[in-house]
Amino acid sequence: MARRSRQDLIEEVHRLSDTFETAMDILCEIDPRWQADRHLVITRENMVSAIEQGRATPSEILAGLRAGLSDLVGHPQFGDPHRDPVGAEMARRYRDRTGRALLTDAGDPRRVARQVLRRGLIRDDDEARLISGYLADTTGGLFTPDQRDRATALLRDYETTQSGDS
Repeated sequence: MARRSRQDLIEEVHRLSDTFETAMDILCEIDPRWQADRHLVITRENMVSAIEQGRATPSEILAGLRAGLSDLVGHPQFGDPHRDPVGAEMARRYRDRTGRALLTDAGDPRRVARQVLRRGLIRDDDEARLISGYLADTTGGLFTPDQRDRATALLRDYETTQSGDS
């Protein structure tokens, strides 16, 4: 796969920023307590400024945006009206507002977790965090027992490899 240009990456920063900002706006409408945490999120202007000033690469900013979106929509129950009514309402309002699915725009972390299992290799810390988060979910919503065993082994292999690199 060809590397994307810097301009393509910056356009992706704007696209994911739109998704994140819209999702956060909706979440704050549903539960105003989230408004108190808005100041903790780096603004799009600061993201772009960091790229332009060389303090961060577009890839680093994208990794942060993806992690933030994963925090919002990455849990196994997201969107299930019985187990996650706030997530279901958030997904419905996002679709009403944009005409698109939030999980599609955010890059569904559940799909990524399943891809990691199919690949049989955790490539980086983001994937390791994602797999670890799903393994910590005691409701068993994403992985079958066999998949949990494989995911546990993959995470153990990744952690062993990483500790050997130190």
